[in-house]
Amino acid sequence: DDFFIGKYEVTNREYKRFVDAGGYRNREYWRHPFVKDGEELTWDEAMREFVDPSGQPGPSTWMGGDYPAGRDEYPVSGVSWYEAAAYA
Repeated sequence: DDFFIGKYEVTNREYKRFVDAGGYRNREYWRHPFVKDGEELTWDEAMREFVDPSGQPGPSTWMGGDYPAGRDEYPVSGVSWYEAAAYA
């Protein structure tokens, strides 16, 4: 299979635009079946997995749906393969 890799890493600012634009609510972006521990998850089960510690949608390293102050241009981290694929 082909794949794409960008010249630069995706920044927190760029990824937040995706989150704020409804990227975690729009099923159109999530094209792959969700599997955890060998079991396929429903949409709702999967979306409960992709949250920060406060329960907001987004990378696991964010808090309250946002990245740490002053880290706009840092590479986003704490995203799963599924989240990266949805963003792409």
